[in-house]
Amino acid sequence: MLTKTPITGITHPTYSKRFAAWEKWRLTFEGGDPFIDKYLVRFSNREDQKEYIERKALAYCPAFAKSAIWEVRNAIYNRSSDITRGGGSKSYQDAVNGRANGVDLRGSNMNYFMGIKVLEELLVMATVGIYVDMPSDIGNTLKEKGNKRPYIYLYQAEDIRSYTLDERSNSNEFLSLLLRDHDYDYDEQTGLINGEVSRYRHLYIKDTPDGERVFVKFYNTRGEVAEEEKQVGNLRKIPFIPLEISNSLLADAANYQIAHLNIASGDIWYAVRANYPFYIEPYDPKSQSPHIKNSTVEDFDTFGDPAYTTTTQTTQNVEEITIGPTRGRRYPVGSNQPAFIHPSPEPLLASMAKQDQLKKELRQLINLSLSSLSPSSGSAESKALDQQGLENGLSYLAMILQYAEERVGYYWSLYEGTDEAPEIQYPEEFRLLNSDEVNKEIISLSELADKTTSTTLKKRCMKIIAHLKVSSYVQRKELQTIYREIDRADVTIADNKSIRNDLEMGLVSNRVASLARGYPEGESEAAAKDHTERLIRIQAAQMPHETNGQARGQARGLKDLGTDDQAGKKEKTAVKDQTDKTIPTDPTRGEGK
Repeated sequence: MLTKTPITGITHPTYSKRFAAWEKWRLTFEGGDPFIDKYLVRFSNREDQKEYIERKALAYCPAFAKSAIWEVRNAIYNRSSDITRGGGSKSYQDAVNGRANGVDLRGSNMNYFMGIKVLEELLVMATVGIYVDMPSDIGNTLKEKGNKRPYIYLYQAEDIRSYTLDERSNSNEFLSLLLRDHDYDYDEQTGLINGEVSRYRHLYIKDTPDGERVFVKFYNTRGEVAEEEKQVGNLRKIPFIPLEISNSLLADAANYQIAHLNIASGDIWYAVRANYPFYIEPYDPKSQSPHIKNSTVEDFDTFGDPAYTTTTQTTQNVEEITIGPTRGRRYPVGSNQPAFIHPSPEPLLASMAKQDQLKKELRQLINLSLSSLSPSSGSAESKALDQQGLENGLSYLAMILQYAEERVGYYWSLYEGTDEAPEIQYPEEFRLLNSDEVNKEIISLSELADKTTSTTLKKRCMKIIAHLKVSSYVQRKELQTIYREIDRADVTIADNKSIRNDLEMGLVSNRVASLARGYPEGESEAAAKDHTERLIRIQAAQMPHETNGQARGQARGLKDLGTDDQAGKKEKTAVKDQTDKTIPTDPTRGEGK
């Protein structure tokens, strides 16, 4: 059914249905004061508006959802060095590598654009779009074209206003598409940015004498035509790539962060306003009776002169007393002394424990949402299968990014009128482990390699350790070189303590120990020669007139010259023995000078 709604008011049914959720997900991820302003609630009748404003000023955003999203994002982005991009035009290869102002004309290479900008938006909002554009005034000659070439930019979910899919194809290709752009408003005199304005981009397929072609028309916020219809290059398809997952990873976690915000805000308010000790003093109700003569209680300043002790009436007419760390009070003999008491910390401790639980469960919810992105054949009960689900979810995300890149390359080649569409290949395996989990697995693999007698298993453990530790930082070619070096190694153990112990126990030769430590061939022989020469020099310097050179050499640090571990102790005992001296003396050395 046709309507006369202004184009700025047209939205797809799913747009209106998801807008409230989009707002919650985005604020949850971005955090800061907007999140607090939106979701910090007033404790109904428990506080007035003034107290609510004061508590709100002290509130903070528990941005744990952002940290969990970044953990998933980085698991894929850290493998970006393993992405291969072959083929395509020179302008495409230059752009994906960050040259010529990058893929977005802002210096971004393709890894950063897809792995940070696009992926982050996809994880948070479940929907994002990429538009492939090219300057329209490109000209026909090489001089006119210059460095003008295709580039890409991102559309957030809120800016994909409406669309009509082409039912003739099975892919996400559009017959009509409405997008909202955000442009800068420039001051006419200075050329400086003076704000931001929105405009609407309507793309559609239209029949021409040459067949179907893509056209675009721009509108301002009032729905008026800002730029008349013009053809988009020589394209037959709208160059827009939508990326979508079943649900945001924050769909359930957002409410956890909102709950955490309000609980933490209450705790901060309690700590600031209520967590103070207060003064109590026992009294006799009879003393307050008007029919009984007034009694007195004396206050005194502990830092003042006792002569200036003041007397305060304790009748019903005197309700205030002066107290503090430098003030004292006297109280009747036999009664309980006045004291400061404080509120119980139990409610605060219980609330803090609940916040820790929310923090852990929030991360678990995001991981569960990630697992649900991958089709499952059944319920995974073991932790290993749960982890496999996470890794399948990461692979599913990588598959979406790979498809989007392929479509970008396809539209890029259409703009340039070539058949040089690039080939993209993302890694097929991902692991979602934090640094602590990586270190624990490395320790476990190292222990297994040290205990097993299988050389093949030892080398396999070393390869897994290398993959866990450095695969995110090196190119695939360099990682393959590491694997080959492990395969060619005669010794797989490189632990310094283990090699030294084996050498001292006579289980390994100097040559093999030297190779296991990574030293070049022949180094052990050169080291043995240097060691022998060193022993000779030490012996000549320390014992020029000694007769028992072997024992005394060992006592003075040349352990390789003897086999008696007690040589030093025996020599010291012999020197202290003065029984054969006519006049015994103390041979102990004096203090050093």
